[in-house]
Amino acid sequence: MKWIKGLLSGFFVAVILLLASSCGVPSASTPSAIATPATMTTISRSETIVITFSTSMSPDTLVLSGNAAFDNAALAWSETNIVNDTLTINPGAANGDAWPAGSLTLTIDAISAKGAVLPTLTLEYVVEALVPSAVALPASTATIISSDFIVILFSESMDITTLRIQGDMATESDNGTWSKTNSENDTLVIRPSSAWSGNTSTLTIDADSIGGASLPTLSLFYVVDTAIPVITNVSPAGNTAINGSVPIVISFSASMKPATLNLSGTLVNGGASDGGVWSSNSNADDTLTISPVSSWIDGLSRTLTIDVEAINSKALQTSTFSYTVDSAFSISSVTPVSGSLITGSKTIVIDFGEPADIATLVTSGTLLDNSDSGVWSASNNILTFSPAGTWPAGPINLALDIVDLAGNSLPSLALNYTVDTGTPSITLLGANPVNLLVGDSYSDAGATANDDVDGDITASIVIVNPVNTGAVGIYNVTYNVSDTAGNPAAEVTRTVNVSDGGAPVITLLGSSPVNLSVGDSYTDAGATVTDNVDTTVTVVVGGDTVNTAVVGTYVITYDATDAAGNAATQVT
Repeated sequence: MKWIKGLLSGFFVAVILLLASSCGVPSASTPSAIATPATMTTISRSETIVITFSTSMSPDTLVLSGNAAFDNAALAWSETNIVNDTLTINPGAANGDAWPAGSLTLTIDAISAKGAVLPTLTLEYVVEALVPSAVALPASTATIISSDFIVILFSESMDITTLRIQGDMATESDNGTWSKTNSENDTLVIRPSSAWSGNTSTLTIDADSIGGASLPTLSLFYVVDTAIPVITNVSPAGNTAINGSVPIVISFSASMKPATLNLSGTLVNGGASDGGVWSSNSNADDTLTISPVSSWIDGLSRTLTIDVEAINSKALQTSTFSYTVDSAFSISSVTPVSGSLITGSKTIVIDFGEPADIATLVTSGTLLDNSDSGVWSASNNILTFSPAGTWPAGPINLALDIVDLAGNSLPSLALNYTVDTGTPSITLLGANPVNLLVGDSYSDAGATANDDVDGDITASIVIVNPVNTGAVGIYNVTYNVSDTAGNPAAEVTRTVNVSDGGAPVITLLGSSPVNLSVGDSYTDAGATVTDNVDTTVTVVVGGDTVNTAVVGTYVITYDATDAAGNAATQVT
């Protein structure tokens, strides 16, 4: 009976466990996901993408990949049926709160809260391009003067290759200049090439955004008040460099009243100018030439402000021009200096210290027979001449004339060099190689050097001597020298071999001889060894084995050999 009862108890336990396993929490199943909007659809630039999962997900396991826009996307987890079963994806502030127009690809990988892996979800969308808009300043129908410019501010970055400017103002415009206000190429400035005439009034703008959306044609109409005088030309133009003697010539759109002229600014203050001389071009007194009394004062941002009225008593809008006055042009440095000995590969570098007008460069001389025509730096302030291969041995020369951006002429520059293409030679003194033992002293024997131009240049030899006679090794002593032109000699090397020639020394410990009686016990006292190089040398014990039970004379030997193979004198 006890046996049967135990069996039944086991049976019931098994049934209970089986039921528990079938009625408990189910095992994790593979999650699924649905995207809204569905993949392969067109979405707006601000569209929210919602991913709904079939189960609770673990946010820390989320991996988004695809377009770079998703690197900056704004993500938010929420609950629809269960915690963290919904993922909301927005463009995000870092993307300008808008998806980029065109193709958008997103892949999503994640793991559920129960550890099940979501099969990779791949979504593809086409983001519609946003139709750009534009605002004109001044606004259409405004009254403008002949020198005013029109600024068009676009809501998007525009494709500048698609710009089309039409209308009767287009033919008198500079065709527009693009710049950035909020995004690249979102601002267009249209200026008159000279001045808007009284017959100009209409302007139409067509262009596409970089997303490919077309701007609705922007039609503008302006009333040009030609009664107000404008400046049609300034020479030299403002924001440029001028020399101390250049006159400034200003052309106006109408005849002016010379008596109303007022000149001010740091360029002309203190009686620096002649006050201006009027002349006639298209109209009487429509051209003003302002010259320095002696020379404009050097400096940055020298200003000229002009106020004047036309003969119709309409005042010119106050106009200010800024100049950099530079009354001299000189060389900052020439490397190598003129008169130097140079190698056949040496470059000649001329630093003007300021940008030069490279179009005015005139060069001559034998240096050009074997050189490029000179390479300018990005700022046009440094000119470099390099040989086409090598300069020929002997004298070469270069003459140079040039003008800076202010119009100052450089005093004629004449450079002369002697090209030395021969290399010096080095001759070792003393033995090579040199063999030494550890602990020996070493004094380098040195070397001599000679050059076909400089002669004896032994004093210029650079010796690098790493020899350490306290350590075994192979050492290379190097000898180098260059002549005045910079030609290097072939390096010469002396080999110094430092070896271990000293044998180890064995010292017995204890007594020798040792006298024992039959039956005594014996423990050998051993020996020590020292070496002039090796810190650890092993003593090898040999000879007879002492048997104190047998009368006799026993000889124990002690030997040692260092790492270099030097054997110690045997000790017994």
